[in-house]
Amino acid sequence: MPVDQDTLQQLVFEAASKSSLVKVATDEIVARTEAMRQDQLMIADKLEHSADNNALIDYSGDRLRTRALDYVEFELRNYALFDGIAARAEVPVLPQIRSHRMRLMLGVFQNELLHSPEADNLISQLAHGKFHTDDSFEDRIPLLRTGSYWGSNAGVLQSTRLLATRFAFSGEDITNYYPTSVAHAALCDPLFKPTFDLLSQSKSQFLVRLRGNNPQDTLDCFGFVHGGYAFGGSRGEVELPLVTDAPKQFLPDDCSSIVNKWLDRSGITCNRRLSSTLTTAAMLYHWRSRRETSQQSVFVDPATYTPAVSRLYSSLTAVEPNQNRSCVSGDIFLQQYFNTTNKIDSAAPTKGHTGVVLGKNIDDPTEALVIECARNMEIENPAAGVYGCAGLGVGIHSTESRETFPDAIRTTMFLRPKRA
Repeated sequence: MPVDQDTLQQLVFEAASKSSLVKVATDEIVARTEAMRQDQLMIADKLEHSADNNALIDYSGDRLRTRALDYVEFELRNYALFDGIAARAEVPVLPQIRSHRMRLMLGVFQNELLHSPEADNLISQLAHGKFHTDDSFEDRIPLLRTGSYWGSNAGVLQSTRLLATRFAFSGEDITNYYPTSVAHAALCDPLFKPTFDLLSQSKSQFLVRLRGNNPQDTLDCFGFVHGGYAFGGSRGEVELPLVTDAPKQFLPDDCSSIVNKWLDRSGITCNRRLSSTLTTAAMLYHWRSRRETSQQSVFVDPATYTPAVSRLYSSLTAVEPNQNRSCVSGDIFLQQYFNTTNKIDSAAPTKGHTGVVLGKNIDDPTEALVIECARNMEIENPAAGVYGCAGLGVGIHSTESRETFPDAIRTTMFLRPKRA
């Protein structure tokens, strides 16, 4: 049973007073949530008051919905074109681009416009800057996977609705919203230049080409909406020099990029340039190397776990698996998946997840409350009490050290800062 919001806020207050890492993490979630709230209100205000709304004079009722639907379907075709090229690419494609969920979110909006009995009312409200009445703004740290507006698909879907509606009736595009906390644009490899030749001719407003002072100075930008999470975070990216002069405050993150950022900001690690490149695999190898029972045969990938990484994580100690239930606020939660045919201590993981422990679940001693950045948008069945998650918040995870699934073994570990 999920912890209630009042209990969660009290746990946050108590844990943040004891752990600088928890305080840094929860402060960021509060700041990001407020930024997303303000950015959504800003877009709604533009829809309501912008001179571009003169374009709405020619649209009403079903014609308004048809215009919005035509635009959404146009961008869905553009993303499908891009994804087809990316799937055949012979050069690495940034993971935040390769694993985007724009077709999923735009597809939901398309389905609403096509089949919802309230479609005309929905698009009329959006086009005039009014929020969908089923949505709400809570101002607390989100509980992930519970239907919380900011911790589920709801917040990202609303940002997608707002921006798609804005673009359908204005000349703006995603780069106008690059500085915000709800939209992002990543530069694409030159491989995609022919694709953007087509996209720029069709005037996509999500997949756009920026032109510099010289004709050859062009930037091909893959735009997407997010709730704080993108697989890969913003690794491998550079700022868009033609869009903003100031560094962007809230870049997309994934689970490991944000935990490493929090470790750096709290003073537990002190090399942001290095830590920003690391994934959960580096944490796993550190845990293996620092266990009291570690053996010489334990596998540590030297390409990932370098001496520099070992020094970076030197203030993190390994918690032995039989002590997992004794995890405390400020511990680093680490979950790794392994192929069932491999041995846990001598294999590279197939995937992983990480976060910061807020505390124990008072209703179940085998579970921990974890401050995390996560996404599983595809899982959503409100009737069964299951919701997708998208962004930053607090989730509930098992502390059991080893659990077997049909296709993998999941192992839970904890690293403990010497000072948290």
